[in-house]
Amino acid sequence: MNRYLITLALSIIVLSQTPALAWNSYGHMSVAYVAYQKLTPQVRDKANALLAKNPDLANCVALLPPNTPAADTNQMLFMIAATWADRINGASGLSEDNSTDRNKCGPVSTQNIGFTDHFRHRCGCDKSRGFERESPGR
Repeated sequence: MNRYLITLALSIIVLSQTPALAWNSYGHMSVAYVAYQKLTPQVRDKANALLAKNPDLANCVALLPPNTPAADTNQMLFMIAATWADRINGASGLSEDNSTDRNKCGPVSTQNIGFTDHFRHRCGCDKSRGFERESPGR
């Protein structure tokens, strides 16, 4: 029953979004919901283990809806973690990956350095160009 309600709620959210708002937190959570459902149990366990190492985990847990069933907690944390890019967009303590033009990729744009990464990486979702990813040096 809970899965049905989650699916119904996310479907309503997805279907009610306008194209301009498709990639806000609700869009990211909707995609994360579908992705989590498609993970194999082994990959899901690895994803859950990575989420447990997230330095922002306490903030993600605080965003869980009240009375979230234990069976749905990992899935909900996965969905909340998908909103990270939206949540850090204006956060202090982070730097642009290209200090001269924040909408173009910089030298660190394609690096995957994990939780120590303090760059915003805005170049992948420049709303004025759609969702084109620009390669460094292009």
